Amino acid sequence: MARTFRKRGLRRDRNFADIPNPNLALNNLLDGLIQTADDRFISSDLDVMRGLSATTMSNEDLRNINNAALKGIDPADPLAVFRPIITLQNRFDEARFTTGDPQFFGGDGLTTRYYTPDNVNLSATNYDDITEFANIFINDDGEEVTSQIFWENGQYIFIAGFGSELPTQYGGIEFNGYFRPTRSGSWRFNVNTTGLFSFEFNAHGPDIDGSVESFTAKKVAPVMTIETQLVSGQPGGLISAGTQFGEDVIDQILVGDIVQSDTLAPFNDPDNPVTVDSIDRENRLVEFTATFEGSDQTVDLDFFHPFGEEGSLNYSTSNLTEYGVYPVRFRYFWLEEFGANNPQDGDENSITFFVTPPASSSRTLDYKYLYSEDYDTDPAPGSVESGDFFEFFSNRVPPGGTRIILDDEGSVGTEVGFSGYQDVISTGNLVLDYEAPQNYTDVVTEKSMSYNSGSAILSTSITDGVAEGNLVLGPNIPADTFVLSIARNEAVFLNNAPTSGSGTDTFYFIDQKGLKSYDPSASFSSGSNSVSSVDTSNVAVGDIAVCFGTESTSTWTRITSVGGSSVDLSQNLTQGSPSAPGNFVLFYFDNGLEDQSLATFCGLNPTDPICSPPTDTSPPFVATIDGLRTTSTRPSITVDNTSGEIKFVRLFGENVPTGSANTSSSYDAEISITDGAGNGFKILGASS
Repeated sequence: MARTFRKRGLRRDRNFADIPNPNLALNNLLDGLIQTADDRFISSDLDVMRGLSATTMSNEDLRNINNAALKGIDPADPLAVFRPIITLQNRFDEARFTTGDPQFFGGDGLTTRYYTPDNVNLSATNYDDITEFANIFINDDGEEVTSQIFWENGQYIFIAGFGSELPTQYGGIEFNGYFRPTRSGSWRFNVNTTGLFSFEFNAHGPDIDGSVESFTAKKVAPVMTIETQLVSGQPGGLISAGTQFGEDVIDQILVGDIVQSDTLAPFNDPDNPVTVDSIDRENRLVEFTATFEGSDQTVDLDFFHPFGEEGSLNYSTSNLTEYGVYPVRFRYFWLEEFGANNPQDGDENSITFFVTPPASSSRTLDYKYLYSEDYDTDPAPGSVESGDFFEFFSNRVPPGGTRIILDDEGSVGTEVGFSGYQDVISTGNLVLDYEAPQNYTDVVTEKSMSYNSGSAILSTSITDGVAEGNLVLGPNIPADTFVLSIARNEAVFLNNAPTSGSGTDTFYFIDQKGLKSYDPSASFSSGSNSVSSVDTSNVAVGDIAVCFGTESTSTWTRITSVGGSSVDLSQNLTQGSPSAPGNFVLFYFDNGLEDQSLATFCGLNPTDPICSPPTDTSPPFVATIDGLRTTSTRPSITVDNTSGEIKFVRLFGENVPTGSANTSSSYDAEISITDGAGNGFKILGASS
């Protein structure tokens, strides 16, 4: 007689390896299974299975590597063993598939439960009550369990019920847990089913993401009578907003449903049934495969989903965040309680799940996207649950530059604000090209985007010009908001959500490289070089200023003086401050690297002259953080008073007329100078 072998295989502790004559022992065991006269079942019947193994490694192979150790790298002794000794056993003990841990495209499937027909309640008034009292089954270790983690590629065909765990061909199966997208943007789910089902996305449990749309849909009766508004000459109808479980009945219709009416053409021809061709759930519209030719009217139509015939649900999520965690729950039912509409012998009993990532093609919803209901959605960095790769990924320097907010997700900074940049240690040369911006368009990208209060997702059809790490300014945007990730030509994901408002507005994306400080509500006028409403504690003379009125492409606009809550700039602005939120001013470092070489010394010796750059800005000098410099309009120094004294550390001549001089040349003036070491020199000059 035929026997079914469980997919888990034979238990290792029952392989008869410790019996002197294993073939005879196996014959004795197998012979006890014979229930028909003249039948024989002996060990040779299993020859076809002999030698099968989960690995090609034998006991002899294991003995050969016993006590093998890792060799060190010593050019003088290539055979030297690493000290302390690291054996292969050590390596096996420490091995972990960190990139496959459940943090990144490495899920283990959803938590699965099985329900007998008497534990399925399709008339429940909410989703949580549809199933109750999961069936208890016995696992291979003889333990009673009510659930297991199970999912492969999301394609299920049930031949005789839902498996050996449910001792009946009727009942229900439930899959519960989390979905983690591998990229940001809108994901599309497709469910094909020949039975009844329910589908929930981000709609149950304590982990609902409030910034993402919740969605529920179901098909819990083979026939539903639904009030439908028909328009003459149109191949479809508007579904009335009747509710069950608090949702529109549109979510109980599948593409492929048969549409019937006893009296109304064309829905009364059993030889040419009309079916649902497409569904617009947002507007509660269904499109049929035939056109209604009668007068405009509202009628009751039967939407019939025969068991064994495939129907489909298509759902596109709102914009999801890369590697975000979203609760999901899927159920499938094959029940015998609908009279003439019961499933029949030979009907296909199946449900399949497909998913389409943003800007990609459809694929099976396999287990790597899905995580069990006891999955730790917020593991401690560095823990086994987070995986080594998770810690690395969270602390990486992102493509747009390092984060600027303390303890924010993905941040590698150690201080609050713009001082929280992290040093990058490298064995190679560090090349950081930086040139301070000269005008507004160098660092500011303006984009019109849609937004909603409380949602950190900005929707747009064009994301060109936006980069991860960009500072973001816009309507009701909190301070220190930046771009976390981008779904190309779909959405921009922020670390903070707008505090109020909704609609479409202009957002400003700021290049953060070299950005020292900013003020979101500054005030300035066209033709003036003064900017007010500035936090002057974060800026200094010499810093580069960029705002709506800085348009020069030939020179930098620098801070020339700081006082109170305003700064003066080196040139007049060409435009006045616009209305909020475009009335901001940005301040950039003038050099790529800030010189902190005297920070420690001056901290201990604050009164030393070297720690107090001159601040006298009397013409022809301008004070900078490096000291005084001459102005661009008066680059030369002249001394009108003959008793004046000028000391130079070095003296350079620039644009000196062609000519030469020596000690025998004629001169009628001497200028005595002393260098930094105290050495005296004389400059010889002629008055003509």
